[in-house]
Amino acid sequence: MKYSVPIVVALLVAVCIVFGVSVSYRDQKNAEKIELTTAVSTTEAETTYSDEEIVIDEIEEADSSFVYKNGSYYFIYKGIEKELPDFPEFTNEDKPQLYYYDYDGDGEKDVLLRFFVGTNSTSGESTKYYALYLVKSSTFEEGSDDFQYTVATVDTWVTPFKDSIQCEMTQLRNLKKIIQFAMVNASDSFKYDSDTGLSLDKYVGFARAQQTLMGEYCTFKAWQTGAGVYTVADDGTINLDIQILVEYEELASLQYIGDIHCEVGIVNNNGFDIVSGSLNFIAKDEYTITDPRLSTDEEWSCTVQNSNAYGDYDTEITYFSAEIDLNGDSDEISQYFSSSDGQANDISSIEFTQNTVTITAKSGYTFAERIFNKNDFSITIPDDDGENEIDVAFSIDDETGDGSTGVIVITLDRNYTREELENVTVNIGS
Repeated sequence: MKYSVPIVVALLVAVCIVFGVSVSYRDQKNAEKIELTTAVSTTEAETTYSDEEIVIDEIEEADSSFVYKNGSYYFIYKGIEKELPDFPEFTNEDKPQLYYYDYDGDGEKDVLLRFFVGTNSTSGESTKYYALYLVKSSTFEEGSDDFQYTVATVDTWVTPFKDSIQCEMTQLRNLKKIIQFAMVNASDSFKYDSDTGLSLDKYVGFARAQQTLMGEYCTFKAWQTGAGVYTVADDGTINLDIQILVEYEELASLQYIGDIHCEVGIVNNNGFDIVSGSLNFIAKDEYTITDPRLSTDEEWSCTVQNSNAYGDYDTEITYFSAEIDLNGDSDEISQYFSSSDGQANDISSIEFTQNTVTITAKSGYTFAERIFNKNDFSITIPDDDGENEIDVAFSIDDETGDGSTGVIVITLDRNYTREELENVTVNIGS
């Protein structure tokens, strides 16, 4: 069956990538305010300790640790203890962690404490929130009996995000499958191609729209941000993932389609801020789509013949799946479809071009009408990492128009080079 949906982002005063919206940000600024979720709960099983001193995490090189003793939690830096009253409880899985990294770019490493503060399920999925305490080495004087730390709460990212950029989400008018998210500096205007509706701005990303149970693409209505979740890489880099939630006309609930991903650091020696040039949109796997701006002008075709001459007993084809290797430059190749799934033996040939896939059944065989009624098809290729599949199909047609045909024509969502379709899987029915 055809997959559910996928997207991207562009952003921040200097540079970025994101995802996009159909109505003007300025015209709908009040109607589509960025909604932030800051309420947290701590309903998970809590970690308890005895009254003896317990080191929860430490970095010897930085002479820093996070400990529990006498019923309280302490942040210790250079031998100086700072009690953290009302510190949120946590599970063994979410113990506070310390990191040692240069966060303000002054050449000296700083100490970061990341800790769990609660959970929320606004996106439809349980999301854990974290906060950060950062001690900058440049602010500490040797011999001092105190140290200061900078705080990043669950919503610290909100102000720089809203003040630095404006974003706009649109659904392409001639290709409802594609949602685009454009981002520009707060003082700039959005620009679009009058024919295609594609953004002409530098920072823009794409995602696939959600589909109904009948395989029709949903109509975009509005978007908002969900949680902002801090994570820390092994090298100490602070990452922030901001959930993007989309509302469709046909669906009752918000759809969590991906995250705005960026780095967080100390900018201009002030508080936590989004690092310029670090933003991009990372769609959830099921919403990933190729960039429609990469459409090729190259024309090509290759027909794959089924080497197996005999079909199955049932002359109505309801399902088949075939992995095709288009490596090379021959206009015609042969492959044994018998090694594929379903009723692949009943297929005579599959012709590929830059923007279509034509599937021809053997003489006397036809495709089931429900394949067309339910839009039950997909053409998938591996993503850049080779870990997930991207559906590149857009629409399906038959030869006669009544569904009783031995030929299926699938139109792709853009023009692809042969190399892009080199490892392709054709899925029809279920």
